[in-house]
Amino acid sequence: MDVTDEPPPSLEDLPTLSLEIFNIVKSSHAQHGLRHGDYVRYRQYCTRRLHRIRKSVGFIQTSGTKGKFAKKVLEPHLTKQDKHLLLPLYAAERAWSYAMALKREASAAEPRPRYHLQHRLNKAARFSSELRALCASRADQRTALEAEAYNGFMLGNMYLEREEWAQALRHLRRTRTICKELCRVSTTDMVHLYTQVVEEVEPSIRFCAYNLKRLGQSSGADDGMDADDDGVDDLLA
Repeated sequence: MDVTDEPPPSLEDLPTLSLEIFNIVKSSHAQHGLRHGDYVRYRQYCTRRLHRIRKSVGFIQTSGTKGKFAKKVLEPHLTKQDKHLLLPLYAAERAWSYAMALKREASAAEPRPRYHLQHRLNKAARFSSELRALCASRADQRTALEAEAYNGFMLGNMYLEREEWAQALRHLRRTRTICKELCRVSTTDMVHLYTQVVEEVEPSIRFCAYNLKRLGQSSGADDGMDADDDGVDDLLA
């Protein structure tokens, strides 16, 4: 039988992966430009980091038949190392930092840069969703929760830029809820990371709630565990 015809390995036979998502993200931010708000430098770092990771795990994008580009998709059965999870993480970070750089330069009078900004936030949200799905099937519970919170942050930013306040509020509250719960069950050196994420999303949560109130729409409960956190209880159980 040809090697290509072999069935993929069972996920149960693969090792459980682990990744400190917020620790990696915050460390990368601090060391590669975001301490000074340099999003361009950080995006360049993410590009270099992605290239190095792809080479180290042998997941290089190559041309398909007749020279056409054929994107390699990271499937759960191909995710065998912790480093594999860094691929969608840094892809999301690169798209997000590009969007933040565009946001600094954009103005309301220029629709094209604003469209480009939203497109990059869409990509960041898509890559973070890929990370969440991979972690849900291949990683330990803490990593899966961090990926869920990270995905909520990226989706919240995307909807915030679209001015879809209810959707943004739902996802940002989800991030806040998970991080608050992780604070309760984590060691001291990790608590400050989750607290930092909660502090970062709080202004956006209040801004979304304000806009919904201004439009005469309900923003739901004001605490972390509200009706918009469907599914979080199961993750935290």
